Amino acid sequence: MEKMHAFHNTFDDYFDHPIKQFPLPTRILYQVVACFLYCLFKLYFPTKCEGMEESFLKLRGREKGTVLVMNHVSMVEPIIMTLLFWRHGLYLRAIFKKEFLKNDFLRWVFTRVGGIPVERGTADIKAVRRAQRSLMAGESIIIFPEGTRVRSDEQLAEVHGGFALIAQLAKTDVLPVAVIGVKRISPEGARIKFPRPHRVFFKTNGFITFEELDKSDKKEQLEAMETMAMDIVYRLRDELRSEHPGVE
Repeated sequence: MEKMHAFHNTFDDYFDHPIKQFPLPTRILYQVVACFLYCLFKLYFPTKCEGMEESFLKLRGREKGTVLVMNHVSMVEPIIMTLLFWRHGLYLRAIFKKEFLKNDFLRWVFTRVGGIPVERGTADIKAVRRAQRSLMAGESIIIFPEGTRVRSDEQLAEVHGGFALIAQLAKTDVLPVAVIGVKRISPEGARIKFPRPHRVFFKTNGFITFEELDKSDKKEQLEAMETMAMDIVYRLRDELRSEHPGVE
């Protein structure tokens, strides 16, 4: 793959290259903004992470990244998780819906932070391959299988299982994570949508490997991974709610 230029790169260049191969000005800007946001969010959204430190330690000691799957409530949790990875010397790239590219500002931001666009409702092989290359380059991928923000238990959301395929192709594992505490950051119906300070809780029990699924057929492996990973996400979410009553 050709080396990126200091300036005047295409959006596809950013989607196709690992973050560590981004132009130096972009990487410097990434570090400066990440440092500022990390300090701001640490005060504004104090975070407690159960089981994450062990996962970060393991990721720092290996060559490939992981596919992180999580329940999706607001736009805040992917930012916080990306900053937590950054704080531990790791890169986390988000899979986001291609519709965001229609906005010039969001398109510029998502390219510089390593986002990977996906055409929802289609077999977007280009997005899958980009995610696969990122994982093999040591970067992790965050995917929200629910496909949209789910703000209540009554809201029906179809779980998309593409994350298992990406992990299988990259020969890596999946990290299920649950989050609570982000729903009230920007309550629905509020006149002012500016985020409110709130404590956020994350929880994980560690990685799931395809080997532990005890399935020889690749299709069966995908189905088992999709089911197990999301079952763990929702179980961890319920455990967090039980441990922190009143927090959503």
